[in-house]
Amino acid sequence: MTTHKDTDRLIRALKNQGFRVEQLRSGRCRVVPPGGGDPVMMPGPGRRTDARALDNARARLRRLGADV
Repeated sequence: MTTHKDTDRLIRALKNQGFRVEQLRSGRCRVVPPGGGDPVMMPGPGRRTDARALDNARARLRRLGADV
């Protein structure tokens, strides 16, 4: 399990890089790249999640050019 701090830190880093982060009602986040394109779904802020979900989101974001 990862803590909510890991998720919050990742979201903050994405916002600093120009990604748009939208929080959904389900508690998850939709991350849209700066130039547009396909959004990436990831765990939302302030909640504990399994490490695999966060790692998968990081891998998808790296393919979009994020430095995370």
